[in-house]
Amino acid sequence: MKHFACPLVTALLAALPELRLVNRRERDWFSATFAGVRMVLTFETDQPIAPERLSSCLEVLAELPVARSGRFVADMCLAECENGAEGVQKIGIEALLLDE
Repeated sequence: MKHFACPLVTALLAALPELRLVNRRERDWFSATFAGVRMVLTFETDQPIAPERLSSCLEVLAELPVARSGRFVADMCLAECENGAEGVQKIGIEALLLDE
């Protein structure tokens, strides 16, 4: 699956090259003072990654501006990390990107 040049997905795949993006959903998000996008990303890998490594990587990436998108990461978390059949690990990441 192509990641449609999403800077956040590009950064995640650069930091964790063993991941494969299998699904990307996003929807507009608004509050009284902010606007942005809520993203739900699903990855798979045949080379399981420790949840601690995933979490620490997300902490670092959450501090980086999402270049060229006009947005920044307001919140990002590891929503799912499970080992499935045939040694495939499924990883879910949720992120809130706010407009600058």
